[in-house]
Amino acid sequence: MQWSPTEDHVFASCSVDGHIAIWMHVWGSHQLFLSRHIMQNVNVLSWNRLASVMLASGSDDGTFSIRDLRLLSTKIEEDKSLVAHFDYHKHPITSIEWSPHEASTLAVSSSDNQLTIWDLSLEKDEEEEAEFKAKTKEQVNAPADLPPQLLFVHQGQKDLKELHWDAQIPRDDRVYCLRCVLTSLNAFKHTEYLSL
Repeated sequence: MQWSPTEDHVFASCSVDGHIAIWMHVWGSHQLFLSRHIMQNVNVLSWNRLASVMLASGSDDGTFSIRDLRLLSTKIEEDKSLVAHFDYHKHPITSIEWSPHEASTLAVSSSDNQLTIWDLSLEKDEEEEAEFKAKTKEQVNAPADLPPQLLFVHQGQKDLKELHWDAQIPRDDRVYCLRCVLTSLNAFKHTEYLSL
C-alpha cells in the first residue's frame, strides 16, 4: 500500500491477483475509485513523490512497470496508463522505490539477488553509440539486451527483501541506498559500501 504524496485521503494497493487499486479514504470508510488488472501477482508499489502521477509496481515474474495515473481509465480498452515496462530481473521483485531526489530515478530489488538503479529519462542514442564504437574500435560493447535506463547493478547479497533511499543524504550523494537482506542491513552508494 502507498499513500498519495499529494492527496492525503487517496492511497494505492496491489495484490497477488494482479490488481492495482486506487482508493479514497473518506470519513472512516474506504471507497474503491479504480481497480485495474495489470499483470500477474503484483508484489510491491511505489508512488513517486516528485512526480505524483507516476506509480511503479513490481511482480512475481521479475518485471516492473511504470504507470501514469492521469491516463488510467475504468475501461480496459481505453487504459493507456502504461508508460514503461521492464523485463530485466529473472525472479520476483521484492522492493521498489522512487528516488527522493530525482523524479525519473528508482531502485528495484529482486529475488535474483540484484539491486538495480534506473533512470527513466535515458534513451538509447544510436549516434553516440556509433561514435563510441569508432573511438574504441569496438573493443568495448554493451550487451544488446541491456536497457539504456539501467544505471547500476549491485550484486553479491542474498535474500534482498527491502530497499530504501535516504532522503536526508545531500543531493550530491543521491545514489545512496539502504537495503535489507535476511540477515543484515547494508548501506551503499555506487562508490562505497558500508555494512551495519
